[in-house]
Amino acid sequence: MAGSVTTFLMFEGKAEEAMTFYTSLFKDGRVTAVDRYGAAGPGPEGTVKAARFSVAGRDFMCSDSFVSHDFTFTPPSRCTSSARTRPRSTTSTAASATGERP
Repeated sequence: MAGSVTTFLMFEGKAEEAMTFYTSLFKDGRVTAVDRYGAAGPGPEGTVKAARFSVAGRDFMCSDSFVSHDFTFTPPSRCTSSARTRPRSTTSTAASATGERP
């Protein structure tokens, strides 16, 4: 599978603030993409639906969860994999959840 693994961080309304902070710490830090919730939701309008940023040569993704949790930041980090084809990506995600190799 030709693809990549990206660390994914989830926040409750602080994703943009975190990206700004993290990218300010490194000379090469930059926000590369931001997709925001619109008026139709499901998250509050203007909050981060999905975003990508880069620091120290590593790519990260983040979002603002519209679901209320007992935490405001993902306690553990999660990795998201990408693949060129959706079936392979779906298989990889299912396999990683069960501990099997795709």
